[in-house]
Amino acid sequence: GQERRAIEAQIKKASNKKKPLPSNTLISMNACLDRIYRAVSNITYKDPYLREVLFQNCNYLPQADELMESIGRICLHNKRQLLLNRQYDDDKIVFLISGVKDTRGGGIIKEILEFIEVFLNSGKSIFVCSTEHIITELEISESCFTRHNLFFIRAEGSSRLDKIEFLIDKILEISPSRMYPYITHNDVIGGTLIQKHLAREIIMSWVYDHGTSLAVSNSSITSYIAKTDSYHYTLKSLNPHNKICNIPVSFDQVHDRLYIPFKNHIRLITATAAARSYKVETQYNYSYVDVIPSILQRTGGHHYHYGPLTESFKLTMLEEMARLNIDSSKFIHIEWVDGLALSMITNEVDVFISSFPVGSARIAVEVNSIGIPILAHHSINRLFTLNGFISTHNPIWENTHDIFSWLESVSPELLANISIHVRDYYEKNNSIQSTRRLLLDNKSTDYDSHSVTPKSFVSLPLDDDWLRYDNNTSKAPSKVRYRVRREIDRILKQIRM
Repeated sequence: GQERRAIEAQIKKASNKKKPLPSNTLISMNACLDRIYRAVSNITYKDPYLREVLFQNCNYLPQADELMESIGRICLHNKRQLLLNRQYDDDKIVFLISGVKDTRGGGIIKEILEFIEVFLNSGKSIFVCSTEHIITELEISESCFTRHNLFFIRAEGSSRLDKIEFLIDKILEISPSRMYPYITHNDVIGGTLIQKHLAREIIMSWVYDHGTSLAVSNSSITSYIAKTDSYHYTLKSLNPHNKICNIPVSFDQVHDRLYIPFKNHIRLITATAAARSYKVETQYNYSYVDVIPSILQRTGGHHYHYGPLTESFKLTMLEEMARLNIDSSKFIHIEWVDGLALSMITNEVDVFISSFPVGSARIAVEVNSIGIPILAHHSINRLFTLNGFISTHNPIWENTHDIFSWLESVSPELLANISIHVRDYYEKNNSIQSTRRLLLDNKSTDYDSHSVTPKSFVSLPLDDDWLRYDNNTSKAPSKVRYRVRREIDRILKQIRM
């Protein structure tokens, strides 16, 4: 039709030029994937300064997303597959993942396992297709993704393009009614596999994570899952016409109301948990190594930290405690525990202090599910805050004065009252029972524009600067740094206005 005639006119015009295009301007699809991978890896991971800047925003790479989607489309057409009027199996669902290195860290793998469980319990067959961008150990694939009606498919091939074509064949054979893509920041194989007609619906559960989202602007996505009204608003800024379902973070709490404040002790016991150390080690206006010792000095109690910490960070914490004449035994580091909430009950924790500057929403929901109150930080960066994830009955602090003034008012009666409210909020909004139906039907809770903290996506350029950014370069190209910084300053100025 019209598009074909326009393309033919462009080809004719190019052919009439005196100097034909040199043959070295052609690039194979696999080489293109390699270049996209290199560029997005440099943007996301390489320069510590730029990483800090990107971490403050919702960033996306529209050129990378378009290129990956185009390559995947070419692969589909080359296979001569009948894409229109395809028949889908309503009882089959695909989860597209980048691979799993460790099941202990982060909320993403927990969400995937939880969603899988919901669909299995409803009688669906689940196929977990891994791009193996992250190599999944056999032990993990067998323990997490292999049982009745649950199948693990590992990408095979010597190149990225080989793996894409392998997984395309597998997904076409499955003909799932839905596909849920969970891909990491530089998984170009996963970004390429988000294709219309591979599944009837392609549903992306979006999480603000490390600042940069790969494939979030892919046009084949039929709908998104947002965790809060603010996430909903942010996604609308990217794709205003896409369907967005608000489904809160959920957690299946099997224990009853076991929390008793100040049980068997009179000095306040606090705790913090973070699956990644950067959530408390990232530089910020308020330092975790200053705030926690100050709390211990005022309360005379104990503090438990659940999750990994770097050795240098722990040493700094102990040095600060020594400076304040606080016994080092009052800071207890537990790197990993299977049952976080139950462990805090066993350790008689009175108040949970959420990680800052980066809050962990899933951990916060788990803590509230057992009835433990959370002293949560309302970060100057609105993306780091827990606002919208947990009950407003949890106390909020913006500066250290808020923390210490609230601690002066703490009593068993106050904490018991907060506990009742946060537990009730969890049962109404975050229990598996409240979210299961939303997930199965791809439905949404009501959207409340009044609870939104506005945030929009920032487009990052994908150009030759990033391709020239090789392993011997210590800093990102100054031109790109300036362009990203200028765009962020412009957005911040709008927010202040």
